[in-house]
Amino acid sequence: METPGGLERGPEPARRLAGKSTQEHALVHIEVERMVEAGDKVVVFAERQMRWRETGELADLSPSDALFTIRGGKVARWQQLPDRREALRLARLEPTDPATGEGDA
Repeated sequence: METPGGLERGPEPARRLAGKSTQEHALVHIEVERMVEAGDKVVVFAERQMRWRETGELADLSPSDALFTIRGGKVARWQQLPDRREALRLARLEPTDPATGEGDA
């Protein structure tokens, strides 16, 4: 798993990350907008929504884009990326590729 904070290997980092989806004061939900397949890579455009537990009001909304590398039908690598253009570049897709739906974003 590769995040902006660095590279970690194995299932334990993935478990830790999944555990962060629930916090004492808020609930976190990842809303997938679109997935684009590019060979053994899948670009996922998503947004992270955090809502206050007590009121259900939106506390934070931020991009949560990622690039997955698939091997043998399993996720071999997961990279959280802060920039959609970078995700497309790493998947060897151009931002103007009709499959991405990104236009010149």
